[in-house]
Amino acid sequence: MTKADDDKRPPEVRYAHDRFVRTVFALLGVMRSFLLLYLPERLIARLNLRTLKLVKGDFIDETNLTEDRTDLLFTVDSRDGLKCIRLLFEHKSYQDSDLGLQIIDYNRAVWREQRARGERRTPIVTVVLYNGGMKWSLGCYLAVILGIDEEFHEWTFNNRIEVVDIPRLERTKIVGSADLKGVLLLLWRRTTNDNIDVVDAAMKELAKAQYKKVRDAGLTYILAAGDIDKARVIELVEKNKMVKNGKEFVRTTWEKIHDEGFEKGRDQGREEGLEKGKLEGKLEGKLEGLGTAIQAKFGEPGTKLLPEMKRLRNLKLVDRAERLLLKAKNLNEFRDKLVKL
Repeated sequence: MTKADDDKRPPEVRYAHDRFVRTVFALLGVMRSFLLLYLPERLIARLNLRTLKLVKGDFIDETNLTEDRTDLLFTVDSRDGLKCIRLLFEHKSYQDSDLGLQIIDYNRAVWREQRARGERRTPIVTVVLYNGGMKWSLGCYLAVILGIDEEFHEWTFNNRIEVVDIPRLERTKIVGSADLKGVLLLLWRRTTNDNIDVVDAAMKELAKAQYKKVRDAGLTYILAAGDIDKARVIELVEKNKMVKNGKEFVRTTWEKIHDEGFEKGRDQGREEGLEKGKLEGKLEGKLEGLGTAIQAKFGEPGTKLLPEMKRLRNLKLVDRAERLLLKAKNLNEFRDKLVKL
């Protein structure tokens, strides 16, 4: 999946997907289990995961992230207790070469904040949870992701990025607490033809989940994806005893998903409409100015060209017409060049 493909997904699917990842991995128990099982042992050996803390959203907002981004920022102490490490968790459902720039921005924002407070700069570890359709191919070092020539990697900002490519895991390698295993199975299922079987297995885990938030977010994600019939979802929910009165729970969750999708789509349409209105207003203003300039240069005969102005329906054409007007020696010359635009 590319970013363009991601943007084409229905709002209720896109936002539910992002919210699902943010909701479950913001829970320290889930995140702690994930890091312990999927990060390199040599890194985990340096961290005291019992000290893991989620940094509140006000810092994320300062880096100009939008509401539906799934980035999460944590702090964790080193094993010796002498250092505090920042841990950036980034979710990607497509391969994005701009990831390198995002990581640099995060590092700069954190270190500038620390400098302003007179604090020592802390290490920042970046972890990417990837569940795209194609195998991750951007590399695991910043210079590679940025596309820097290899001969200059030694002199380039080139820290390692820990990428966990979920769809490329063998199903037997998906382990962890019931919460984590259920979540990862749902993210992994896009690569298998046994869709129902995997969702069934995920629901069995989520029914045992420690966190109600994880169970609810998982069910919302399944319904929002829209690739399993609602009646089949109800059947699986009741089979695995995920909630009491599964039919009613699925129905209300379904309605909520589509209400939120409608609201998001409407808001986006309103913003696009306002932007379109601004452009149309600017175009009308430019056309009016061009008409005034034509009359000023050619007098009353120039007004005969005003109807011709109506076919100039974008700003580039109006700009070209303005340049032609400045160079034209007479009305006939301007008219002949204008009709060729």
